[in-house]
Amino acid sequence: MTEDEYFDERWTAGSLVIAEFGCGAFHRLIITGPTRGQVWFDDRAADGGLTPEADFPDWYQDWLHNRR
Repeated sequence: MTEDEYFDERWTAGSLVIAEFGCGAFHRLIITGPTRGQVWFDDRAADGGLTPEADFPDWYQDWLHNRR
């Protein structure tokens, strides 16, 4: 896969950035499709790809308790 393909917007279409992790990584809320309501971690900047995390309510509760 080329770098252009790796960072193509088709991989993140239907999602919203809801939190910045740092170093070019983001948490994205999926708003369309079969995984709607899930949060995915976008770590493509460090070659970590896109990985599912949790449903939004669970992710948000964890985020509230762990942010400092």
